[in-house]
Amino acid sequence: MLARVGEILATGTLTEESASWYRRLDYDRLYRSGLSLGQVPHSIELWQAFARQAAKGGPVAICRDMRGRTVAVAALIGDWLERADGPESDGELLRVQSAMADLAAYAQFVAFANKVEPRDPAWLTPLGSVA
Repeated sequence: MLARVGEILATGTLTEESASWYRRLDYDRLYRSGLSLGQVPHSIELWQAFARQAAKGGPVAICRDMRGRTVAVAALIGDWLERADGPESDGELLRVQSAMADLAAYAQFVAFANKVEPRDPAWLTPLGSVA
């Protein structure tokens, strides 16, 4: 389904105004807001990865990144299932659990950021300031 969403999004183009909005969005303030509301997990590194994707390519980049992360988790699960009876399965299961937790956190970031009205100037970093 994420692949299909990505295909649909890729058929359109971001206007320069929209692309600029995604680049200038105050991702740090958005993250702090999400934390204070209890709507995003504490994971600054993962948030920064999300913010880089969003600033680079808006919804298409976010969708592709989310799909890539989902495929990676599915591959880890597949590898673990193939070796579930082996001596290293416990260690592999920890990797799967960690990857799934990261994916769930990333999904929360996506859901929270989707609540922001596109091109809302209230969330922009002022021109000339350091992001």
